[in-house]
Amino acid sequence: SQSRQALYNVKRSAAHVWENRIKGLCCCIGCDDDNRAAFSNIAELFSTYFGDTDLVPSDIAAGLTLLHQEQDKLELCRDPEDVVCLQPSPPMSEDLDVELKNAAHYMQFSAAAYGWPLYIFSNPLAGLCKLCGSCCRNRTSEPDIVGRDYLNCHFESILQTTGLQYRDFIHISFHNKIYEIPFFVALDHKTEAILVAVRGTLSLEDVLTDLSADSETLRIEGIQGDTFAHKGITQAASYIYGRLINDGILNQAFTIAPEYKLVIVGHSLGAGTASVLAILLRNSSPMLK
Repeated sequence: SQSRQALYNVKRSAAHVWENRIKGLCCCIGCDDDNRAAFSNIAELFSTYFGDTDLVPSDIAAGLTLLHQEQDKLELCRDPEDVVCLQPSPPMSEDLDVELKNAAHYMQFSAAAYGWPLYIFSNPLAGLCKLCGSCCRNRTSEPDIVGRDYLNCHFESILQTTGLQYRDFIHISFHNKIYEIPFFVALDHKTEAILVAVRGTLSLEDVLTDLSADSETLRIEGIQGDTFAHKGITQAASYIYGRLINDGILNQAFTIAPEYKLVIVGHSLGAGTASVLAILLRNSSPMLK
């Protein structure tokens, strides 16, 4: 009917406006086929949520800032008596202590995946001096590194944060595009684990991956019915899954340490990607954590 056609035209026009806005904001990252598809997907999502309002990107940023402030106020005003604390049984308490200890240990690797920006932020005085001194040294061995790492600052900060040696790293990827986020694979001898650490949101490409918030079908073997996940996170997990399996990275790691378990960690966008990646790898790695 004419009314449906008119409504469709209005929606397409709104999506086109949002797509042009996003392209303008992201002009520095290029506009290849993958980027154009992501811009179009994000524009459709924004036009659906904000189609009946006359908003510009700065209005949305201001709204998110105000929302964050209101959430902080609610947290400060919360009555401590509203928090229910249950005393676990002794066995559960021991298990909880172990899990918390492991979480604190693996969080180092999630933080390390951010590279030198987070390392300098966490160590504002000594961090820069340590990186400058380390970057000037000759390495005795080279891990498999993909992507740009100017002056080896990212890799050196990972070494400083994790305390691992050069030989402990199987693969490091600093390659970063929309739906393709950096990660590294290393051997953690302390916990006897092959670690896959996925970086969280750091670049504009990562922000666009976050904003690709449409749902996408996630096929899980053994699960009946449709399952859905965040599109950007699912695409990022599928990219890393392909690298780990098709490029033989996991096979190489398990050849070196066949008795080690597989652990996938991440923070922020990396945490969501790690969760979906764990689902994809569950059947091939039953001891995965």
